[in-house]
Amino acid sequence: MKIALTDIGTPKRIRKDLGDLSKLASSIKTKGLINPITVAKLDGKWVLLAGLRRMKAAQSAGLDTIECNIMDFDREIEVDENMHRKDFSRAELRTAVALLWDDEEKKAQERRQLARQREQIGGADSAPPIGREKTRNAVARRIGGISGDTVEKIKAINDSNDPQVQKRADTKSIDSAYKLLKAKQQQKQTPAAASPSKPSTDKADIIVDKTGTQVPAGILEQWRRAEGFAAEVRRMSDLKCLVDDALAEQDPIFVEITNTTVARMIDCYNDLKRVLPYAVCYTCAGHKPQRCTVCKGRGWLSEFLWHSIVPATLRELREARSK
Repeated sequence: MKIALTDIGTPKRIRKDLGDLSKLASSIKTKGLINPITVAKLDGKWVLLAGLRRMKAAQSAGLDTIECNIMDFDREIEVDENMHRKDFSRAELRTAVALLWDDEEKKAQERRQLARQREQIGGADSAPPIGREKTRNAVARRIGGISGDTVEKIKAINDSNDPQVQKRADTKSIDSAYKLLKAKQQQKQTPAAASPSKPSTDKADIIVDKTGTQVPAGILEQWRRAEGFAAEVRRMSDLKCLVDDALAEQDPIFVEITNTTVARMIDCYNDLKRVLPYAVCYTCAGHKPQRCTVCKGRGWLSEFLWHSIVPATLRELREARSK
């Protein structure tokens, strides 16, 4: 579907540095746009989800309209697009955390409201419990490549509204900025107000799958080990994007590479994604998975298996609990 460039808005964006667009604009002018951008309707208006570089390059090439894929609005799409194209700068990472934190807080509020409604109608005992995941872990999972602790530090830096602390985060490191923030906070405390730190009483973090179901302790170690493979999958995606961009910009050193290579890389990426855990097995529920022929001893399913073998009604029931 083609949409006028002037009709597509760009709300508060995570990505700020677009790099040099001249080669991409020249390629679009001569060959056209190979990969459409992704847009969605928000409050009755078109907004960009993915493809800011392509959209700006199309404007530079003098196009009036641009080919678009239409999707439902989701902030996570923009994060996924940018993480696979180019590493976030520290400032952009802080923006991503702020945006996704708000999204996760809204989801948590909706889950709490649903839980209260279930209790009021007397269904809390009969229905499976709704999985709960700490906001910091949910944000870290959506961004990928960072820990919940780092997300929490970035959140504290954002909330401080301290220009010196935030500048250090953007120019040096998150850890350095967080240490500066803690030092400033300690300086504000008077000796009388100071008190010895108390040991944390927080319960261990609860890990839930993509459907909101809690991951059983028995498969948690293997679940985390499989999640660690996500970095390797992202490298494959990064390589695919690099080759794809090089072909779009007609880079001469890639003269012997064709779109067939990119297609094979996409197939390889999709195959490797099957290593990543998506949902606790609907048959064995992660208990005694060694005997389960569905999950093949893992206790969980990949996204591919989840959408290809799990009955639609069961998928909808499980996924509704995570909303």
